[in-house]
Amino acid sequence: MRAIEETYLRTDEVGTKLRRTAAEVSRMCKRGELRAVQVGRTWLIPESALEELLTPKTVPASPVVVEVEPPRFVTASQKRRHRQAS
Repeated sequence: MRAIEETYLRTDEVGTKLRRTAAEVSRMCKRGELRAVQVGRTWLIPESALEELLTPKTVPASPVVVEVEPPRFVTASQKRRHRQAS
């Protein structure tokens, strides 16, 4: 079986590509927003994870929208007139 070689980037390298600080990238890794491996205090981000983050995701088709009549607001004077007419 052949091992797949992956190139890893440090947080400062990813930060320059994303226009963010290394600390922000570290927080993204910690929250799980960016796939990464922590070695000691250093986060290593695979290039494929960076590509996943940068490629736009397809949006699923929106469900059918049924138009609902907006709620009708009735003033107190309209209520009185309605009661008087009944």
